[in-house]
Order: sequence, then structure tokens, then C-alpha cells
Amino acid sequence: MSQLSLDAAAVAALATARVRPFAGRVIHRQRLVQWANRLWEPVTDPWRWSAGFPAVYTSLALEVSITERIKRTLGQPVRIVVGVAAVRMARVLDLTTQDALRTLGVTTDGLTGNNYSLTQQLGRMLRDTGVAGALAPAAIATTAALYPRFRMVRDGRATVHRTPSQGTNLVIYTENLRRGDEYPEVERFICEVRGLRR
Repeated sequence: MSQLSLDAAAVAALATARVRPFAGRVIHRQRLVQWANRLWEPVTDPWRWSAGFPAVYTSLALEVSITERIKRTLGQPVRIVVGVAAVRMARVLDLTTQDALRTLGVTTDGLTGNNYSLTQQLGRMLRDTGVAGALAPAAIATTAALYPRFRMVRDGRATVHRTPSQGTNLVIYTENLRRGDEYPEVERFICEVRGLRR
């Protein structure tokens, strides 16, 4: 992907015009060993939609969240802690719509490619405009191609699932949460997952 510089005024105008309330369930997962007691803690490490400021990366579907983990651990079995939260936020921007992509002059492929500079730039701009969350396309197509199925062991029961090639994530910019914004955990479980090549 070529370097693309976003127009800060266009991003701010989009955020002002298209920010909407969002309510629904989201899934967040992390490695059990490191994150069992701090699952919902924001990270400041540079990831796709943030670099140096706090964000919580969640998915709208369990399978998408697990695929995001398999993207990192591949075919190796890994124990994870999974939390489900009931989100209510007043200022969320949906970056999965063609209208939003067209307004920004970007494509889904541009937002899900291997170069994070564009999405980190966009994430910083969204955070700076006061957006509390961004619905963003999940970058999981390559993972699904490499591992078309995954195995999950939960409560002693093993199941095999199709690995999704697309989905939606909700990135929560915790510094921008306002009174009434919340994502309380409503369920938690531990499982083991691994990608399957066939």
C-alpha cells in the first residue's frame, strides 16, 4: 500500500456528522497467563488503530475475536480468557460503510493491510476529535486463508469452527469515554484455541 495522508479536516467533519450511539455485545480476549486479572485494561502499545494512547480492541463476534488471536498464535494451542461486555457508547464512528470509506478516500483493503501507518494516523485523528469508539473492519482474511478452521476447547468440550475471513471490531478509545458510556463485563470464560490448516 502506498503512503496516504489523511485530511484532518475531512476526518473531523466525518466524525462530527456521522458519529452515532452504539449499543451491543462485544468480545475481548487475551492470553490467560498475562491478562487474567486485567482483561479490559487498555493497551498503549502500537497496534492497528492506536499508537501511544490507550485503546481496548474488541470484536462484535466471538469467532472474529478468536481469529484475531489466531493471527498471532497461528496453529499453536493457546489458553485465553474471553470476556463479553454490554457496550453503551454515545460517540462511535462506523468505518465499515462505503460512504465513510469514500469520504476518507480509503478502502477496506487499505484499512486491513499489513501497513499500520494509515490506520494509526486515522485512529489518532479520531481520538483527537473526541470519538469514543470506531467500528472497523477486522484484518483477518489472510488468517482465514491460512487456517480455514479453528479448534476451541471450552469446559472440556472441543468444537471446530469455520474461521471467518471478515468481521467487525470495535476499538474503544478510553480517554474519550463520557458519562453514561460503559462496557461492563457480563460473561467470562477460559478456553484453548488453535488454528487448523484443514
